[in-house]
Amino acid sequence: MWRHLQNIYRLGVKELWSLWRDPAMLFLIVFTFSFAVYSAGTAMPETLHRTPIAIVDEDQSALSLRITDAFYPPAFGQPQLIAHHQIDPGLDAGDHTLVLVIPPAAQMDPGRLAAFNIIFAQSPRIMLGGIAAYFVSVFINVRVFSALGARSQAAGGGSGLALMLRGGVASAVAQVIDGLIFITIAFYGVFPILPLLAGQITAKLVLSFTAVPLLIRLGVVFGRRLDASAGSEWE
Repeated sequence: MWRHLQNIYRLGVKELWSLWRDPAMLFLIVFTFSFAVYSAGTAMPETLHRTPIAIVDEDQSALSLRITDAFYPPAFGQPQLIAHHQIDPGLDAGDHTLVLVIPPAAQMDPGRLAAFNIIFAQSPRIMLGGIAAYFVSVFINVRVFSALGARSQAAGGGSGLALMLRGGVASAVAQVIDGLIFITIAFYGVFPILPLLAGQITAKLVLSFTAVPLLIRLGVVFGRRLDASAGSEWE
């Protein structure tokens, strides 16, 4: 056993001395395990990896949506839908590296094309307005409903009709505030918002005083039937 280890040691020393006397081989070994590894690790990759891309979809057809869905990770990042006038500012700011412009169909009406550009240009404001309006309106709805409930109990009224009225009033107040916040944030300065506010608020008021009380009534009836069936099962 000891002789085998000695032989291995002597052969190893012999090979090292041979390598030391061969500068070309020594240089290749050092180069391969140092500079070559570093250059391969830091070189520009040959494939795309999460490349920022934006898409101007002026066609809005089923085919253009399929083209948009074809750009997915890891080769590309999540595609951003932008308007045509946002191309140069986005490229200058480095927000996206590639921009795909899908032109509209030849038969598309110019007015509709302009409407698409306006909507996509307002996308960040629309998202912000939707989130802000939702949270504020939900908070107002709950507070108004609770305040009306406290007054109703103090006055000694807790009938189903009072509950339906409370729900309708709370929903109407919340929906009016929701429309004011959303439309102001999303479209103020783009076009006159008063006609849009009037139509939105009117429609929401009608729904609040017709659909909401009916849904509350149906929910109460359904809940009482569930309670009655559960009570009969326990008896």
